[in-house]
Amino acid sequence: MWLDEMTQFWKSCGNRSSWESQYMNLLARLANHTTGLIDWNPYLPFIFSRIEQMFHLPVKFKKMGTGAKSIPMDDYSAARWIVATLGRSKEGESETQHYLSKLFGSIDSYFHPANIGRHCEILTGFMNKLTNLLVQRVSRERYKKPKWGYVTPKEYCLTDQDITTFVETLKP
Repeated sequence: MWLDEMTQFWKSCGNRSSWESQYMNLLARLANHTTGLIDWNPYLPFIFSRIEQMFHLPVKFKKMGTGAKSIPMDDYSAARWIVATLGRSKEGESETQHYLSKLFGSIDSYFHPANIGRHCEILTGFMNKLTNLLVQRVSRERYKKPKWGYVTPKEYCLTDQDITTFVETLKP
């Protein structure tokens, strides 16, 4: 499938190219319109590392800053992809929640009042998008009548446990 080839190409372009945002949007659309049908587990470590880089978190060592200025990746697409890949897939349990928990564990200190900066707006905006998109997904899966397009099979819908784990991850 083209997903393997494009992801390998993305991995080989380590300079955070201008098309990265569009590719993340494509992945988000793919995941959203095929919830549960694609096994995303092999791609999770790489995509989550790119999502973490998207925040442009200040990292300093011995008063020297690290990190590169580059074209930012779209945090809406990243949040949309994460929410769409939560829960079960055709191949079994998705590890997205595990990686999301690790991501928020690694950026937890950046929410501390002593670390106020430009990144706080990006992080809180990302959390806002994640929660809004999760509410939309739950509403679509549980309450809305299917009208058109892909309908998520019941076995791939989010469970109450999935939602509780997600909320626990975002809590301080």
